[in-house]
Amino acid sequence: MRRLVLVLSVVGLLSLSSSQALATPLFIHPAVWSGNGTNVGVGLASQTTSGGNTNGFVAFDNFSFAAATTFNEVTWFGFYLGSNDTDGPPHTSRWDLLINADNAGAPGLLIGGQLNANVLRTTLGLGLVGVPVTVYQFTAEIPTFTAAAGTTYWLAPVSVAPQTTVPTFFWIEGTGGDSISDLVQLTNGVVSSQFFSATDRAFSIAAVPEPATIGLLALGLSGLAVRRRRSS
Repeated sequence: MRRLVLVLSVVGLLSLSSSQALATPLFIHPAVWSGNGTNVGVGLASQTTSGGNTNGFVAFDNFSFAAATTFNEVTWFGFYLGSNDTDGPPHTSRWDLLINADNAGAPGLLIGGQLNANVLRTTLGLGLVGVPVTVYQFTAEIPTFTAAAGTTYWLAPVSVAPQTTVPTFFWIEGTGGDSISDLVQLTNGVVSSQFFSATDRAFSIAAVPEPATIGLLALGLSGLAVRRRRSS
């Protein structure tokens, strides 16, 4: 009975913390925002309308790996601006996480990610962008994606909102990359303009063990615990 309780306890603890404690960071663009009350740098809008005709903006940043790399979790940072450029509440109906191929140094075909992703939002503190804004961290697991070695890809977290687009989500500035982000404007579902920003976006990519792997690890740890108990 005691062994069963021990096994269940270990499994429960590992399941609760799997996406945080067991995540293996693989790629990081740290945010220029360094804590409560500091500047968030250049923010790029990444929000489109829901409904028949898609309007709005999609912000992309690129990433690559030296070796073939498999991942299934993305974390990004941002804020919402309301009317008159004031701090706004979250205004996202759903999140679409896009992974696009590279096309001559710009986002190309959509090849991965997750539409209507399950996203965990965490409030971090206040940032400055002319006015104080609430800075949020967003984390989502996506279908496993394998990036080829030495290949450029583009990531876009897109806040999909009702037809009215205020408050608007802005993806904050990051560091450590090639200082290139891409902003695409959509009008009635068609790209109407595009420009590059000489800044990176704040995001990270990680690998999270599958539930089956977590369960095996839990059982292994519980077995070690039982052995130690018997030997003592």
